Amino acid sequence: MTMEQSLLRLSDAQLHWAPGMAAEQARVGAINAPVVHMGYRYGTPMSELPSMENPALDLDGSVGSRVPHLWVADGVSSLDLVGSRFTVLADAGDPVWASAGAQVIDGWPYGPLLVRPDGIVAWKATIPDALPTAMNDLLRR
Repeated sequence: MTMEQSLLRLSDAQLHWAPGMAAEQARVGAINAPVVHMGYRYGTPMSELPSMENPALDLDGSVGSRVPHLWVADGVSSLDLVGSRFTVLADAGDPVWASAGAQVIDGWPYGPLLVRPDGIVAWKATIPDALPTAMNDLLRR
């Protein structure tokens, strides 16, 4: 998707920079640039993204997407909690994940997420006991 979108813009730079190009962008299949940059999702065709215009709708904690942004403290974002190792982000109200060493965030609406060091969601929890199995599966890839 990124290469395809880059080539579209290379052939006509107005698609990327000029205001008032929405109709032409739609005609040729050019997607809103912030969605291309931030809303990319591994393993998901563009046609299945929640939005082609609003990257915030695409950053929903789905596996393969970038970790969603949420302010967690004054000047600290959920993005800042992802370090150089795999990180688990979870809601502070979930004692299971807090006791498991997750980075807990008040009001985290996305459910427990295992985030790669590059900020991509590697796994989304449905049950707490699944984390060790998921980590083993991911690290074997």
